[in-house]
Amino acid sequence: MAASQNLDRLARQAEDVASTLRLLRDQHGEPSCVASITEAVAKLFGISTEFQRLAGALDQPQYYSSLYRIERDVEIVCHSVNLTLSVALTIAHRTRDSSQWMIWDDLDHRTRTVEGADFLQRLTWYQAYVQGLLDLLDGYPDERLVQLSNRVSSLLKSQEDARPLGPVDRLIESGKYPIMSFLICRPCEDHGGLPCSINEDEGWLTGIQ
Repeated sequence: MAASQNLDRLARQAEDVASTLRLLRDQHGEPSCVASITEAVAKLFGISTEFQRLAGALDQPQYYSSLYRIERDVEIVCHSVNLTLSVALTIAHRTRDSSQWMIWDDLDHRTRTVEGADFLQRLTWYQAYVQGLLDLLDGYPDERLVQLSNRVSSLLKSQEDARPLGPVDRLIESGKYPIMSFLICRPCEDHGGLPCSINEDEGWLTGIQ
């Protein structure tokens, strides 16, 4: 089913980002970043596990009649996670020759300052959000679910409003070279305002009976 396939793909992407960050940590091992990157890696693998669990649940007939309860929430968290992972991979690969500290600092700046929620915080939200949706399917609603939905929805709006990452973002966002603002990568109208390098899927729950 399309929905479970999308979730499995997102789970693999989370693991790809975790592996990339772990490689950066192991290659450089700068003390100022090791603890934060190690925490991010653990959270990303945790998110992957939760998405795999959710994908499995969507394929279980006993849940079909209750999927309407989580459909909108799944769309919200999937789109937000997809944008977060895309940003992380873009920064990591674009600055792969930079120091570990600079890569982590660029990621922190983008997520915290530009989009309004730092990388580790949003990973915590994502994992708890998906866990809450699974609990809801099992008939045990989590009282935090409404709060998590509001937080991730607000984050998603900020992510969609933020301009896409371009090749000179680090220089522009630093504020040291405002004259270079004309080089900002503009949103692509053919891809819903996302940069063309991001593969944005529509309809996360397409195909659910």
